[in-house]
Amino acid sequence: MEFTRMRVREAVASASAPARGVGRGRDGGGRAEGGVVALRGVLGHLAEWTRWQVAAVRSAVTGEPPVPGGRPPDYPEGFAGVASFDVWESMVQDAMAVRSLGELARDLSQVLDDLARWVAGGDDALWGRVVPEPRRFGRPGPARPLADLLAGWRGPLAHVEWHLDRLAGEPPPPRGAPDDEEGMWVVDRCPLHP
Repeated sequence: MEFTRMRVREAVASASAPARGVGRGRDGGGRAEGGVVALRGVLGHLAEWTRWQVAAVRSAVTGEPPVPGGRPPDYPEGFAGVASFDVWESMVQDAMAVRSLGELARDLSQVLDDLARWVAGGDDALWGRVVPEPRRFGRPGPARPLADLLAGWRGPLAHVEWHLDRLAGEPPPPRGAPDDEEGMWVVDRCPLHP
């Protein structure tokens, strides 16, 4: 988890650093404009998606109501009941638009910190739980161990890493087939997936 948090910090530092060279797009602060804009959109998305996913997994494992981590923005009434990826993502981006790059990064970091504290306090019984994979839209997925739900290739850490890799220009892995539960990544269902 620390590696993921480090990558978020590095992405923010890189996007915030003055752009070098002639002919690059810059905003008034001398930053590489496209990188900051893209990172802001991704961090807002990741903060909210990770907040939801971690709360949903925690709720599925403990049987308690979901407890969102971090600092959720004020969403309009009806946000919790949105039934479409596109509408959900649009509402997330609208709510996050008033936040600075630093605020977005701190929100995501706080969500990850909250997850780390919860995981650190888990006992063997917690780690032994196998529960259906929570999904924001649609029916739950196949039952998986807690470690897989959090740190596996379908979990929130993989989702953060996937988006940071795309921002860094790394090519995406091949998409899973829609009917192949075992071959799908969480990002195959992501509203920001290209």
